[in-house]
Amino acid sequence: MVGHSQTGIQFWVDVKAQRPETSWWGKPKEQRLNLFYVLVRVGPTRADDRFFILSQQEFNDLVKAYCDAHPNNGLNGFGWKDALPFEGSWTKLPSW
Repeated sequence: MVGHSQTGIQFWVDVKAQRPETSWWGKPKEQRLNLFYVLVRVGPTRADDRFFILSQQEFNDLVKAYCDAHPNNGLNGFGWKDALPFEGSWTKLPSW
């Protein structure tokens, strides 16, 4: 959870990281006000790290689309490239 020390405004961040460019795994969570996902592709050096910022709804939609397209694999998540449109979307997070 992230909170502003003066206003008390809070939001939730679920961070998922990986080193190779493989699928992003995770299950949808029950709807929570101000929950965001930060997916981190950890690079060989800190300068090579890549960040993808998604709202809870965007994350859940990607998981649902993947599961609908692959109904028999029993896994939750979505493909590596599915996160690319969300790279560097820091402005999606609440601003103070």
